[in-house]
Amino acid sequence: MFGIGWGEVLVVAVVALLVLGPDKLPEAARTLGRVYGQLYRMAQEAKESIRAETDLAALAKTEPFPPKGSASEPTELETEPVSRDSSDPPQ
Repeated sequence: MFGIGWGEVLVVAVVALLVLGPDKLPEAARTLGRVYGQLYRMAQEAKESIRAETDLAALAKTEPFPPKGSASEPTELETEPVSRDSSDPPQ
């Protein structure tokens, strides 16, 4: 969590309690939680938007059909008929 340990978190909590007082501390914590949640959601939406845009850009660069001679086309060996010897068992 931001490179701080539990000791630092405890010090910040004690200082906040002394500065804000016990009456305003819960309200400040709720406000801070809401702001953090909004920032987190905004970051997630931006990340998803960027991911969707890059996926669309990658799809736009791909060819609709593979180029001639690609691995998806049968080779000469695959199209030639295979003769079986009578001594070979069927597979």
